[in-house]
Amino acid sequence: MSALVLVGCSAPGADTRTSAQAVGESAISAVQPLEAELVSTKSKAVKPGAKLNGPKALTVLNTLPVKGKAPATGYNRNAEFGNGWKDFDKDKCDERQEALSRDMSKVKFKDKKKCTVASGTLNDLYTGKKINWKVKSGSVDIDHVVALKNAWISGGQKLSQAQRQALANDPLNLIAADASANRQKGDKNAAE
Repeated sequence: MSALVLVGCSAPGADTRTSAQAVGESAISAVQPLEAELVSTKSKAVKPGAKLNGPKALTVLNTLPVKGKAPATGYNRNAEFGNGWKDFDKDKCDERQEALSRDMSKVKFKDKKKCTVASGTLNDLYTGKKINWKVKSGSVDIDHVVALKNAWISGGQKLSQAQRQALANDPLNLIAADASANRQKGDKNAAE
């Protein structure tokens, strides 16, 4: 498991520790050991999971200092986040193909193992448009919800190469989207 720590610049005269040290120390001092216990449920649709005892996430979050962006010094998308899509779950389908098949309906595949998507219909969450997509049409991209450059300037430069590649291929950070809307979004953060 990895966490992306948001770090950046601070005001003059501020704490002289590095942002990573300050965040780490704040988070460590605020976190108490968590104990897991099973939670019961009467619903058959929901399976019981772990109940965590400890501080609420918002309480810990409120202890973290808010700082500005770091410069993009040293950022190189392919060098820092990997060139091309990876297959982290080792099912022989890369994360791009998995995002396409997950996010579209009426999916048709090029291969028998149902990995390489040939066409499908995307109900785009960014524009509300219905897009009938096929390979090489250029109408659908896979968007990094947290843009990789934004991740870099928000602390990603402190992650290992393996952690950055995992972030770039994390299904929770990927969404099939209208290509034009994705390119217009670019490397902006949520506030922008």
